[in-house]
Amino acid sequence: MKPVPFEFEKTYPPRGPMQQCRLGQSAAFTCFRCGQSKKAKPVTIYGDDWSRRLCNGCYGRLLSIHEIKAGTSPEEERADALASVLLSLVNKDEIAQTERLLRASAKRAKLLSPESVRFISTSEHVSAHL
Repeated sequence: MKPVPFEFEKTYPPRGPMQQCRLGQSAAFTCFRCGQSKKAKPVTIYGDDWSRRLCNGCYGRLLSIHEIKAGTSPEEERADALASVLLSLVNKDEIAQTERLLRASAKRAKLLSPESVRFISTSEHVSAHL
């Protein structure tokens, strides 16, 4: 990791591209993933880059995705688990709105099953927020 602009109380082992640490005192920062301003002692650094700090909520989400992808379960089970995590990140109203937009903007929706339309619209919504 590059030189650190803070004093640590504790450093945790890296988990994938993320490393969590506990600062000696609370520090204000903006989570690079969700864009929200935070003030906390626990901070997660993504990719050894202090400009890419994560809040605890985003760290938990990304960690669950990383653990699913790196798991030893069969590929189909990991795909189902990953789909469940991604679907849980958005609310049903947002998915419904994205489905309406997809149906209105693409005639291809007529050729797809309802499950396919829901999956595509959910993935487009999630990817817009990542």
